[in-house]
Amino acid sequence: MYHLNSAIITLTYLSALFLGVIVNVTSLFLFGFSPIRVLNIFLVVFTVMALSLLIISPTTLFISIQAFMKGLDPDMIVYPIISTVADIVVSITFTRILVSLFTNEFPTLLAMGVFSLLFSAVAARQFMLERGQGEYMETVREFIITLLCVSLIVNYTGNVLKNISQSIGSTPGIYAVYPAIIDTVGDVGSIIGSTATTKLSLGLIGSSFSDIKGHFREISYGWIGSLLMFSLYSVVSSTIFGSTDFSKLISTTLLTNLIVIPIIALISFLVGIVTFKRGLNPDNFIIPIETSVADSITTYVLYTVIRLIYKL
Repeated sequence: MYHLNSAIITLTYLSALFLGVIVNVTSLFLFGFSPIRVLNIFLVVFTVMALSLLIISPTTLFISIQAFMKGLDPDMIVYPIISTVADIVVSITFTRILVSLFTNEFPTLLAMGVFSLLFSAVAARQFMLERGQGEYMETVREFIITLLCVSLIVNYTGNVLKNISQSIGSTPGIYAVYPAIIDTVGDVGSIIGSTATTKLSLGLIGSSFSDIKGHFREISYGWIGSLLMFSLYSVVSSTIFGSTDFSKLISTTLLTNLIVIPIIALISFLVGIVTFKRGLNPDNFIIPIETSVADSITTYVLYTVIRLIYKL
């Protein structure tokens, strides 16, 4: 357990570092941000990742223990719940930091600087203590490959999201359903990928792509559940914002679902097969890659569908 916690700290730090570098390079050269603003972005990324780690790790442990004690399937319950909790925690933390930064700039920057230095010191200490441990180093090496892919995907998603914001500024209902939609798609993908690797390990399905037919039940359950949730999101959003275009809103969400879920199902299953054949740890690949790809594909498809239905 100690080695796993050390790996989590190291990977969280590396995630903040990689993401900060890519976002800042993009902001500096493509959008012309000033060096001071780039530094601020770096501090925000490190602070959000560090604070989220303090909340999400104990929550993950608690939910995992409770699910095990109640005999629940972790592939169906734990991963989706943790993914949703993580999205909520990161969003709230990010928002609170930005609000604090705009209202109390210098004290917030100072606090973020101190927090980032402490985070760096802890991560460096854990690396020095664990660098000779095989399990720790294997986890870090495998995740670095994933991290490079995820950082690039996340940056692309942000650019597409900017286009959505410019197109639907007068349609708040879309803003309300967007976070729930990308989270749900990621959850469906994690269920499909996790249950697939479990079946592969147990020999219940073969390791070729054609064996996806043996996984159709899990895919169907996830797809039907997501359709119901997408419909619910549309109803709730329309009720809250008093939208007069409910038909357009629900058409947008359901069409997005019908396009995205099959794509994510195929990607999740394929990543599961590839990692299984190469003897890699699926937990280091499937969930990070699948959720990042899900966010990116869902954002792009949603943007395309919005322009089609709302004729923007």
